[in-house]
Parts: sequence; structure tokens; C-alpha cells
Amino acid sequence: MVSIKRDKSDAPSPKTRKSGGRLGNLSTWERIGGVIAILLAFFSFYLLISFTSFFITGSADISLLDTPLKELFSNPDLKMENAGGRFGAVLANLFINKGFGVASLGFIYLFLLLPCVWVRLVNFRFVEILPTPYF
Repeated sequence: MVSIKRDKSDAPSPKTRKSGGRLGNLSTWERIGGVIAILLAFFSFYLLISFTSFFITGSADISLLDTPLKELFSNPDLKMENAGGRFGAVLANLFINKGFGVASLGFIYLFLLLPCVWVRLVNFRFVEILPTPYF
């Protein structure tokens, strides 16, 4: 049996070792942007559930949403029919009834598109949407 002796100079030094995976190569701001993108994506799914449930069961929750917010969130006897819970019912009421109406569903699209653009999953530019004038 032949044994091969290795010098210590052949082993990779700790400084030349590459850090593992893609996360090791990201800067702090890219990581923060990725976390914000994930949070926005989850928030948009939560809004989708809350808005859809508000369209279905909104008539049952409207009378409860007239109570003050402090009582609405602190009183355990109030039962909301919204799938997003009390906070989802308040958000849906704020966006749909008191805000933009059915056009509020566009916020869900924007909150899903924005994280995809941040983490570069979608190559999207607002300038490409507009037609180019030929002069």
C-alpha cells in the first residue's frame, strides 16, 4: 500500500474557501430585500384570502365593523365570518368599502409582482409597457 503525504500548503486555506451556496454571496441589503419580498408575498396572499372572503361573507361582518377598533379586537364574543379573521375583515373593509372598491384587487397583483421583480424572478419594466412613439 502506498501512502501519499500531503503538505499543509496543498490544503485550501480558510481565506480562499468559498462560502456555501448563494446566500454567502449576497450582501446585507440583498438579504433584507429578499426578506421584505417574502413578507410582501405572504401579505398579498393574506389580502387575497381576506378580500375573497369579504366578497362572500361581507354582509355578516358589516354590522360588526361599525364598532370601535379597540372593542373589535379586544372583545372575544364578536365572531367574524371572514377567513382572514378580524384584521382581515378590517383590511378588506378599509380597502373595498372605504377605499378603492373592487379595484383593490389590483393591490394584490402589485404586491405579488413587486417581490418577483425585487428577487429578479420576473424581468419586468414599466417602460416596456408603454408603446414607443415613432417620430
